[in-house]
Amino acid sequence: MSSWVTDALLPLGNDKLIVCYTDYGAGNGIWSYSTSGWSKISSWIPDDMKVLGNGQLVVTFTNYGSGNGIWVYEDGTGWSKIGSWIPDAMAALDNDQLVVSYTNYGSGNGLWTYQAGTGWSQLGSWIPDNMAASGSGQLFVTYSNYGSGNGLWGHNGTGWSRVSSWIQEDLELLGSGQFAVTYTNYGTGNGIWTYQDGVGWSQVGSWIPDDLKALGNGQFVVTYTNYGAGNGIWACDGGAWSKVGSWIPDYLVPWGSDQLAVSYTNYGSGNGVWDVNGGSWTRVSSWIPDMP
Repeated sequence: MSSWVTDALLPLGNDKLIVCYTDYGAGNGIWSYSTSGWSKISSWIPDDMKVLGNGQLVVTFTNYGSGNGIWVYEDGTGWSKIGSWIPDAMAALDNDQLVVSYTNYGSGNGLWTYQAGTGWSQLGSWIPDNMAASGSGQLFVTYSNYGSGNGLWGHNGTGWSRVSSWIQEDLELLGSGQFAVTYTNYGTGNGIWTYQDGVGWSQVGSWIPDDLKALGNGQFVVTYTNYGAGNGIWACDGGAWSKVGSWIPDYLVPWGSDQLAVSYTNYGSGNGVWDVNGGSWTRVSSWIPDMP
């Protein structure tokens, strides 16, 4: 599994989806979907997309000359460029604060934060394997190339503390001081674990998922592809599991009020983007989202 997974399907606030298309000619670019329909917000194709807690969309472009770099989009305001350097990864650190990782800028490599009105500041010079932010100022990162410093670290806005020496594959924030991780290199310790400040670690599954996404309120969803009849989408709430669907999606994101958005490419007339609300499935597009 890649540490830096780029989604072509993202939630924007509680009532919109952001989708990227690359195979539809004049339809290519970034689109916004809500119950009122679809609207195109850019014909440029991004390399990465993230959403800040205040409803802003942050993207990176690498194929547009002087337009390359990091851009922010907001309804009613449009696009604004906030940086020319191209990061390896991004995460929403706070409602209006972004954290990025750089590996190609010499002494500028490492972790940086950006906040409107304040600008850029370097948070650390180490380069993480992956990172997840809570959207409320908490950041967790994993290091595997720093010897005794390897493992999972947390930053609370003022300083760093080490949470674990194990190196995980997936990392998803579930709430304040709470996250889920997957391990693949620790024998009987492999699988999915959750961590809560003041409580510690607990293993909630021994199966290794292909994808893991937070739903909020301590809940998360995963996809499995290597477990026969167990393959598909599953939801976990406090250690209790329920199967959501047997089809294996390409993209899976929470959105709205306890809803999921998924996309499929291997199910014929079922391909496209679907809205999952409780036990109800609604197809909202036959186009298949994709990123470069």
